[in-house]
Amino acid sequence: MQVINKLSDWHWLKSKPLVFIFKHSSSCPISKYAYSQLVAVEKEIDIPIYLLTVQEAGELSSFLADQLGVEHATPQLLLVQDGEVKAVLSHNKIERTAVLLLLQDY
Repeated sequence: MQVINKLSDWHWLKSKPLVFIFKHSSSCPISKYAYSQLVAVEKEIDIPIYLLTVQEAGELSSFLADQLGVEHATPQLLLVQDGEVKAVLSHNKIERTAVLLLLQDY
């Protein structure tokens, strides 16, 4: 997973055809589990996953919530296509199998 933490990261990221943005809390056990699930599934998919740790990138996290029209949550996995959110998984719904099912439509 590549780390994103600045507003400028969104400017190049929004032009990507299809990406995941994982909003992670380094102090949350549910987020830690979700992270482990994404590390596992990352090897099986061709879509990049970008990691945003909210404690380190709060400004970007808030900006994305506003820009994308998605209520802030952590952990939260956003599937973004050409700068628009196509799907959201959060909390304990972020699991390897859920990600693979989600991608069947893409």
